[in-house]
Amino acid sequence: MIYISTMLYMFLRPSQALQRLYNHGFTNIELSYDNFNYFIKRGEKLDTLMDEVVEVIQTLTLNMNVAHLPYGEEIRLAIELDRMPNIIKIFDVWLKFYSEIGVNSAAIHIPFNNPYIDESSIEYLTRIRDRAIVFFEKIYRYAEDYGVRLSIENRLERGVYGYLPNDLLYLIDNIGSNKFGICLDTGHAIVNSFQPSEFYNKLAKYVNLIHAHDNDGYKDLHLPPLSTGTIHWSEFFEALKMNNFKGKIVLEVACHKESVTNCDNIAKLLKLTAKYFEELLK
Repeated sequence: MIYISTMLYMFLRPSQALQRLYNHGFTNIELSYDNFNYFIKRGEKLDTLMDEVVEVIQTLTLNMNVAHLPYGEEIRLAIELDRMPNIIKIFDVWLKFYSEIGVNSAAIHIPFNNPYIDESSIEYLTRIRDRAIVFFEKIYRYAEDYGVRLSIENRLERGVYGYLPNDLLYLIDNIGSNKFGICLDTGHAIVNSFQPSEFYNKLAKYVNLIHAHDNDGYKDLHLPPLSTGTIHWSEFFEALKMNNFKGKIVLEVACHKESVTNCDNIAKLLKLTAKYFEELLK
């Protein structure tokens, strides 16, 4: 099933982004953290933004069962054992909210921070890996209580634990393969010189969520699929079909101007893209 992310209108309140996408004919929508973060940084209260989402979805017929959990500073702090309990509390609030609005699948990033001056590269990666396992084991208990399945996303940053397929496989194997899925981000893969098709073939057994977007091979631009030619989309969809992919594909595309008109034009393009992707999956 093809979804679209509210990231497209990240400068709109989450409730407004939902309404805008619905007006364009989208009913399968991923609720992005970006919309919340944009306004929280400007002094808005999270409770208010969440209440507005609850209010608007009561007036719309939406299939909004997928979302993105917080990332950035929140997930970075989770790597520190003394900070981890507070981060868990923050994620508890989000998981509870997502559960209440019908979300049953959520993407989650792998926590990391910068290396210490006296660490070797191996010591740094081992520390990040082991702390990530501790974090995921703890957050899983909350997600399970709320009925939200978490999908660990491949990282963008080269050299950080989690940007390679085997990193994700190690996490899944050590946490428990029945507890987490994998979110394959196509843009992150291609920035690290991997075609999403080869990345997917390594992880197919566990991938239940895909963030589909394109870029120039160097920066995480969140461009519409098929826009640059960097990603071989036909090969990617052949890999999905060969492995009988049954998960969710989210068009996680950003609009780089805070202009409703500009973003509306991209929304119209993504409507066609969604139809094309549905055809490729048949």
